[in-house]
Formats: sequence, structure tokens, C-alpha cells
Amino acid sequence: MNARTANVDLAAADTLPLTGGGDIGADYPRQSVAALALIRGTDSPRDAWEFPAGKAFVASGRPILAICRGHQVLNGTLGGTLLLDIQGHAEPAQRDHEVQALRCSDVCRRFGGSRR
Repeated sequence: MNARTANVDLAAADTLPLTGGGDIGADYPRQSVAALALIRGTDSPRDAWEFPAGKAFVASGRPILAICRGHQVLNGTLGGTLLLDIQGHAEPAQRDHEVQALRCSDVCRRFGGSRR
């Protein structure tokens, strides 16, 4: 299901993928006004859909797959703050990310993982 192209019934979805993209909008992170000036490349319609969807999935206990920008959305959904300017973030050496499953799901097991 793609929420950009059609209405999505969240009740029928098993998992919520929150994928990469630009920064989340200034309305969402709980940051100082000065820090908000660092926000770039936002997508207001996407924020308006993903934040309520994230809250619904957290409340229901259904799994969320958060990737890059998706971590910003999940963190903001849970009331967290963000470090908005990470020095060297766009440099190739900084692009490797460690993946950790909060609980080992079917996907986790398929890739040979386990919850440690």
C-alpha cells in the first residue's frame, strides 16, 4: 500500500514502514527555535500522514520499520528530540548504519538475526 497514491486503511496494515527522505518539518521535533533553522527538505503532506500513522502503530503495538528519516519520525512520534546537525553526515564513510531489532521478528530471523 502506498499512502502517496491511495487512501490506506491503517487497521488493515500489519507493519508500518517509515522510510528515508528529507528532514521532518519544524512542527514536529521538540527543539529550540535556533535549532529549527537547520531543517531542510521537508515534506509537509508526508509528515501529516506519517506522524498520526506512527502514533496509531505505537498505540496498537504493531511493528514499525524505521529507516533514516523514519527514525526522525518515530523519535518525534514518541516525544523525543533530535540532533539536527550531525557533522559529516552526508560523507560516504558515515553512511554505514548498525541495525538492531527490538524483538526478533520473522524478518529478523530470515536474515539470520536474533535479539541480543
